[in-house]
Amino acid sequence: MTDSVVVEGYVKFRDGKKWKDRWVVLRKPSPVADCLVLLVYKDKSDKAQGHRERVSVTLEDICGLETGLSYEGVGYTLAILCLGQVVVLGFDGKEALLAWDIRVRYSLGEGGRCTGLW
Repeated sequence: MTDSVVVEGYVKFRDGKKWKDRWVVLRKPSPVADCLVLLVYKDKSDKAQGHRERVSVTLEDICGLETGLSYEGVGYTLAILCLGQVVVLGFDGKEALLAWDIRVRYSLGEGGRCTGLW
């Protein structure tokens, strides 16, 4: 089976102490997987030209998603909560944030191990 893209686009990704605009791809390893793979590229052209991603993180044991407002200089945030880690993505606008939130929730079936967080 091949990976399926859940959502992709420019988001703000924390690199050290600074937020940087990066092309981020969230993939599902298979249609029945309960995890996601986060791939971070410098920009869209890096992905299009087949360059290797700068960061690759497997998000397992996803408990839920949390949308928020301003966080350390970023207007809108989406936190993907896992049992062992949290990944925070930043967005310039509410529409982009909500689009990512909806796509990720749909791909996960609104379920998860920590159902109280949904």
